[in-house]
Amino acid sequence: MKTETKPRTIAFQIISFMFVVLIALFIISILTTGRLMHSVMESNARESFGNITKINVQTIDQTLSKMVILGRDLELLIKDNNHETDLNLHIRQLLTDNPEIVSVCIAYANKSHTFSNTYLLQGANFLINPSISDDFSYKDWFLLPKLTEKPYWSDPWFDSDGTGTIVCSYSIPLFIKGNVEGVLRLDTSMENLRQIVSSVRVKKTGYAFLISNNGTIVAHPQDSLAMNYTIFDLAEQLNSPKIRSIGKSIVNRKSDFVHLNKIGIPANVWMFYQPVPTNS
Repeated sequence: MKTETKPRTIAFQIISFMFVVLIALFIISILTTGRLMHSVMESNARESFGNITKINVQTIDQTLSKMVILGRDLELLIKDNNHETDLNLHIRQLLTDNPEIVSVCIAYANKSHTFSNTYLLQGANFLINPSISDDFSYKDWFLLPKLTEKPYWSDPWFDSDGTGTIVCSYSIPLFIKGNVEGVLRLDTSMENLRQIVSSVRVKKTGYAFLISNNGTIVAHPQDSLAMNYTIFDLAEQLNSPKIRSIGKSIVNRKSDFVHLNKIGIPANVWMFYQPVPTNS
């Protein structure tokens, strides 16, 4: 004997429909909440990383902008004062009062004579290292400001005539009767900048690194990368168009906050980058 199936009541159908709707709303709510939380976390991370980056950029920029100001003052003194004793006293006081400036060089290269003097402090001793070699006239710190007739920030280089360390230099062309006859150079140690960069810590895994105008990694917690690789080398090794694009953005003096994933390393990475105003 067949048992008749009782038709479902309208109330049952409404309850079933409402149950399905509630499940759908619950799923939508979870997805929306997840996206909102992700957006809030990203916004907080952007603000946090941005503040840390800006603070350290300002710290580095204070050193570099001071070099510009002191360089201009010294340039005026060289133009207005031909007394070697007065010049030496001024440079000695400059180095004493500004330990972040590790050496000063005044170099001339023209048809009549070629020479350079490098000034530095070793403890309490004020040293002047003269040179009559013209080797310096082919180096970027001398050649580029001489050709462009504009101040020039050098990439880090090894100063064998001065401190015997890697330095970053600010060079100013020296004019005589309208022609560039020499260059004034102020040096800061890359170790000073490296210490600023290496002191940056973001939670447990975050860190900072410094890149030059042409993309060279000049300071990095992993010392083997510093001065040996560019950001474009890393992009090639990781086969990452994204990192290559970031490198182009960096050398073009742009700022951004970007998310890196699937770039050949196991973890997702957030990166905030910003140029140093004084020398980009």
